[in-house]
Amino acid sequence: MQAAKTSMTETYYHYNNMYYKLPENAMIMKNAQGEFTGYQLGGNYIVLANMVGLNQDQFKALHIGKYEGVQAAMTSNAESTNLKKFGVDAGSIGVYAGSIGVSAGQVG
Repeated sequence: MQAAKTSMTETYYHYNNMYYKLPENAMIMKNAQGEFTGYQLGGNYIVLANMVGLNQDQFKALHIGKYEGVQAAMTSNAESTNLKKFGVDAGSIGVYAGSIGVSAGQVG
């Protein structure tokens, strides 16, 4: 039996080779033998039999997917910012080129 694990914004309780997702502020419940029996949140008691656990492979896959999603979002945001800067620079070049055109028209 292990204590609750926090991963990103979720907490999981590892018991009997399974990982059980617990809501924020949930109180872990155990029987007299110290075995995990579920959790309590407010006045609600959720028993282990009504919980769905993840095995080690499922738990790893879940968090690898979340990590990759976060990385993709960060990369997308960085690239979007770079493209926005590129667009602003191109716009500035266009304004400058327009000024040259106006000046050339005045010279002619």
